[in-house]
Amino acid sequence: MNSVPGEMKGEAVRLRNAVAYNAGLGIAIERLLTDNAAALRSREFIAARATLGIRNKFIRACRIQTVGKASRFIQSALRDWTYG
Repeated sequence: MNSVPGEMKGEAVRLRNAVAYNAGLGIAIERLLTDNAAALRSREFIAARATLGIRNKFIRACRIQTVGKASRFIQSALRDWTYG
């Protein structure tokens, strides 16, 4: 029996899918900036990151400015890349 929740495995799968998708567009992912969620600190996610050669930086806890910057970037990316 596996004691790891499905969400933690899901993040590793999402990372691999994102890397594959972006590689198809000619974009290499080198670094991630993430929050401190348990799913992003799981062994599966760390192993997936290491296998793909991606470094990760975690934002500081309770740092609303960094969360705001990340949210704004995501909004801009969705608006510009999806509909551009």
